[in-house]
Amino acid sequence: MNSNKQTISETLKKLPEHLYAILDSARNEEILEYVFLSKAKYEILYDDKYKYELASVGPYLVNLKKNQNLIDTLIHKGWSDHWGIYLTSDCTFEELKEHFQQFLIVQMENNEKLFFRFYDPRVLRVYLNSCTPEEKKSFFGPVSGYYLEDLDNNNMLTILSE
Repeated sequence: MNSNKQTISETLKKLPEHLYAILDSARNEEILEYVFLSKAKYEILYDDKYKYELASVGPYLVNLKKNQNLIDTLIHKGWSDHWGIYLTSDCTFEELKEHFQQFLIVQMENNEKLFFRFYDPRVLRVYLNSCTPEEKKSFFGPVSGYYLEDLDNNNMLTILSE
């Protein structure tokens, strides 16, 4: 692992709150394999309507608690390739899953419904910068901080709740 990725991995491991990831399994077929092998708690964020149909390409919430090897693997293999986002929260896994499910599908002004890929770091950076304070507060909900690739994909951008 290069020194920058090592620093990012070590920083994430030292965060005082509980660490989670939302990983985009569509980015690389190995993502789910790493998660399965790690024995970390994980679940697809989609509800029953899309859960099975999109299982191989959906977003997965992953509990990274006490899983130092999985953190290292995800950073080493997926950092700068937009595999997902990292976040901290003190709420339960189930509460966090429920929180994020409300953001998966958005309705446009013309009533068209679209999938919102907020778990792509390129999308989340832009979205959070364009939010009103109320929208940002709603999106953060129980999350105290987001940790993701910065614009050049080499460093970590930290966005904390206010």
